[in-house]
Amino acid sequence: MNMKVCGQIIYGTYGQILVRTKKDSDIEIGTLLVVEGNPKYILQVYDLEYGSQLEKGHLELTSGLELENKGNLYFIEEDIQNYVIAKVKAILEIFTNQDGTTQERIPKSLPRFFTMVKKVDREDVSFLNKADSGVYVGNLRSGSSQLEDIKIRIPFDRDIAEMLSHHILIAATTGRGKSNLVKVMLSGLMNNPSCGILIIDPHDEYYGRQSSGLKDISNAHETLQYYTQSTKGLTGKNVYTLAVNVRDIKPWDFSGVVFLSDAQMQAMYVLYGKKREAWLEELFNREPEELCDACGNVSKADSFAALKRKLSFAMERYYEDEAKTIFKINKNIGVNTISDIVHALTEGKKVIIDSSTLSSEAELLLASAIAREIFEEYKGRKKDGTLDKKETPVISIVLEEAPRVLKNDESIFSTIAREGRKFKIGLIGITQLASLIPREILANINTKIILGNEMLVERKTLIECASQDISTEDKMIAGLEKGEALITSIFTKFAIPITIPKFESLPELINNKEQKKKFLFNFKS
Repeated sequence: MNMKVCGQIIYGTYGQILVRTKKDSDIEIGTLLVVEGNPKYILQVYDLEYGSQLEKGHLELTSGLELENKGNLYFIEEDIQNYVIAKVKAILEIFTNQDGTTQERIPKSLPRFFTMVKKVDREDVSFLNKADSGVYVGNLRSGSSQLEDIKIRIPFDRDIAEMLSHHILIAATTGRGKSNLVKVMLSGLMNNPSCGILIIDPHDEYYGRQSSGLKDISNAHETLQYYTQSTKGLTGKNVYTLAVNVRDIKPWDFSGVVFLSDAQMQAMYVLYGKKREAWLEELFNREPEELCDACGNVSKADSFAALKRKLSFAMERYYEDEAKTIFKINKNIGVNTISDIVHALTEGKKVIIDSSTLSSEAELLLASAIAREIFEEYKGRKKDGTLDKKETPVISIVLEEAPRVLKNDESIFSTIAREGRKFKIGLIGITQLASLIPREILANINTKIILGNEMLVERKTLIECASQDISTEDKMIAGLEKGEALITSIFTKFAIPITIPKFESLPELINNKEQKKKFLFNFKS
């Protein structure tokens, strides 16, 4: 018997094939198996159970005899009599054509009965290496092992811009490597001019102020821009002070950020209608009674007072020192910040906004203002027919704690989630709680990268909204270790298990071979 054989198909149905495993085959949940032939089948283990030739009563009797040192009732070799059954499902059929080329498709049949199976090797899945133009996310994983030669890049046979405009969700509990995955993905996009990336960074972890980050990717000084309130100790022409003039903030930027009553909403729009770009200057510099008179007494002074209080809080204008807030009334400060950011994105650059010093409301307001400007810019290009030109990059927005902005229908991000693909705008949402995102929005996110998650309700949500049938992968997702993930996407033929390398191990960052060897694919340590 071929020493590579690790089991044999003995029974089952479509979606639940039973494989008797060979002794010491070390098969785990998630292990990828192969049935040779034409078509060749790729199988995945999703559950394990014990099997035995002995009935339950005999097993209990044999156990009792061994426990009490009375011998045993084994009449034939134990490995023949007792074994492990692996429940597997076919995840891919691979046909070999007469000219030697291969064609992959979703399985629609069963492998031949009683055939032998072996563990997957590089030759079995070499077709995965064909996608050399996609976004690198890690290496193919089989159980807890990985095939280091099989680099997974998504999408396989589609344009990167199309995948980004269809949105990506990265979901996991804390400490499973979400931020590391984002950095790995972005490292492969840094020098790609076909996509502009806006990263809203509430933890100041992507640029690499204190450690390795996107600034260390080759040519980052040309393709990366970094906006922060604290530029102390930072040098380079790609570092900018984060300051936004209040004249660039519009009333609708507060949708989904600040709750306003109908009367306060009316007061805000009446004031904007009267003062246009200067509306916030008027609100902050004048008394409510003066605003009431200036607006023709359409809204009451109490409404202006409440509006002023709420917007001041959202824009962090409770500081006596204006230097502590990024939203500036001074007409000479931060005037072009938002337009400069949008212009950089339309040139395919990557822009990081360090929002670690901002309140949650200020961060959302800033992100909403930039996203709104992006949406309006590309909506205008759609109207004049220039959006579909090859040189117009897709723009993707990276959002931490995605439910904050996606659960509100009035948010610009909810609009982008529903309509963004029409305008070449996508979201990369990062979350621990996918269940808080409306199902309609989840259905519009066509690529989901699922890392480890012990919470049943979160796994259930992700499984129900996946692009492939992963209803049997619940146990696998619960058992994913740090740096392990499952990709489900309309841009892949099957849900792909991967191991994600440490960002610090990427060859774009490390030239020292010994250091690379230390880091490479050792994310669990």
